[in-house]
Amino acid sequence: MIKLSRLPIWGKIGLIRNLAALSTFLTIIIQPQLVLGLKLWEQEGDNC
Repeated sequence: MIKLSRLPIWGKIGLIRNLAALSTFLTIIIQPQLVLGLKLWEQEGDNC
């Protein structure tokens, strides 16, 4: 693992930006699937 204290300030900013971009990307992908899954689950509950 790279020691953060050895990274220059632009390196730290780059890491933070990458993490933020990754979390946003995952949210965009996962959230619609969760909503769709909940809707399907509710429909199955109504059918029973």
